[in-house]
Amino acid sequence: GKYIALVDSDDLVVSGLAKALDDALYTNVDIMHCGMIIQRNHVDNVIVSNAPKNKVFTMHDFLESWHTVETCQSPCAYLYKNELFQQSNIPFVEGKRLEDTDWVEKNLYAAENIMCIDDVIYTYKENANSTMHTTKYDTCADWWHFSYRRWMFADKIQNDAPQYAKRLKEAAISGIQANAT
Repeated sequence: GKYIALVDSDDLVVSGLAKALDDALYTNVDIMHCGMIIQRNHVDNVIVSNAPKNKVFTMHDFLESWHTVETCQSPCAYLYKNELFQQSNIPFVEGKRLEDTDWVEKNLYAAENIMCIDDVIYTYKENANSTMHTTKYDTCADWWHFSYRRWMFADKIQNDAPQYAKRLKEAAISGIQANAT
């Protein structure tokens, strides 16, 4: 197909996906940022971006505004143009924490245009035994490595998105400080 949606085996795709795909096809954007539900202890929390809706952003404008808007870091809250998905060729590494944040940011940086909509396309069921939520992988080294990756990515995008690069570096320092013990 022309667009790809990522789905974890223990989560759900919801009816908003069909409309989001129609919107993506109509606007021909590289990435469509959609709403999602995070289900924690059988309670649904709807997460949508506070970015302007139905506006097509350039990569630069989206990343520069991203330091002031709330978005979901889950790769499952986005639809990706197949062509972009194939070109980015960014792997997910099993057992590596927070790689989805890296993956989303790198794909946003590779996109020419991005659009946000409120349509909820996905329900993420929080699993206490997942890589993200178990203490098995919760090591200081994980956080240091994640912070290092964010710093390096910030250096790469500094000229294209200086405000976002600054935010990434601040987050990297904050992550190191919070997990220094």
